[in-house]
Amino acid sequence: MSLQFCIEACILFNIIIIGYTVIFLKNYFNLKNKSRKTPVSTMIVLGSGGHTTEMVRLVKNLPKNRYSPRNYVVADNDTMSKEKMKLIENNSTDSTLIEIPRSREVHQSFFTSIFTTLNAMLYCFKYNYIYQPELIICNGPGTCIPVCYSALILSWLMPWRRHGFGHIKIVYVESLARVTSLSLTGKLLLPTASLFIVQWPELYTKITGETLNSDPEGKELSEISKTPSQNQDQLKSRRIIFRDDLM
Repeated sequence: MSLQFCIEACILFNIIIIGYTVIFLKNYFNLKNKSRKTPVSTMIVLGSGGHTTEMVRLVKNLPKNRYSPRNYVVADNDTMSKEKMKLIENNSTDSTLIEIPRSREVHQSFFTSIFTTLNAMLYCFKYNYIYQPELIICNGPGTCIPVCYSALILSWLMPWRRHGFGHIKIVYVESLARVTSLSLTGKLLLPTASLFIVQWPELYTKITGETLNSDPEGKELSEISKTPSQNQDQLKSRRIIFRDDLM
């Protein structure tokens, strides 16, 4: 390997790094200083059974003019979720149904689910590339994993696109059934979610180490005992939050 080749390779590598850095900083400051005036391209993951029922309750009142288009991701063998999606949208023209292979079947071993999840992720790369979601909403099914991680990987590899790094946001709502511990999906998405919502104070305390207190009149839980001096704006800026009024 010649010295000239090594020098040219180093120069090319530095150009790529500088280019990605410039794009990242441009995206970061554009997002920080830009007020939203256009609809948000949204991807919604429908699991199966209880997951789909909870998600329907969450998204049925979304302002459709603000969250558009809406792309629903379902497992290809999940008939119930497909029907629920049709009921939510009522043949609207700005919604799409996306079918991917199921990441993990009931009672499937964790080892073999690695391969089925990777297979599902290949499909997710394709659809994330096509639809370029800026917001992903999910609530616990295994289908969330390939959808979210493929979107994040694409955002790193292609930062100049609309779903590039800094543009895509993931909102994860832990299932109402998880009272004291996170689901496997929740554990895997906790480090990456832009907003992580839990619906039980016990679970909030477990993952944050902070205790929620109710006021003397028994009103809704709102104060964090570990940081009593924080104001409401600071609480809203937290990435992990507690809500008991979603369902």
